[in-house]
Amino acid sequence: MSDEAIKRRIADAKMKAKQKFLDVGYIVYNSDNEIFCFIANKIGCHECKVRVVVDKITDQDIELVRAQRILLGQTKAIWCRKYGCSEWVKLEFDHLNNACQ
Repeated sequence: MSDEAIKRRIADAKMKAKQKFLDVGYIVYNSDNEIFCFIANKIGCHECKVRVVVDKITDQDIELVRAQRILLGQTKAIWCRKYGCSEWVKLEFDHLNNACQ
């Protein structure tokens, strides 16, 4: 797959992930795209910092996300869209890096 096709898949995956949060009442803020792609906030309830990847979640993705500090009541997540699939593979961590369900 060409670099251009991969960039399109990543852009599409980010847009669809943001829409999932918007559909359930979150406000979505774009991030710097260095580690997290966006921040989803449900005011007074929950805030999640989200990294979106395609094909697979790598060990480097997990290390990057786990190294980020967040506050109590926030979570950090990696959402992965595999090629040809409409479902998401998700990993989510709390402020202590415990896996969330």
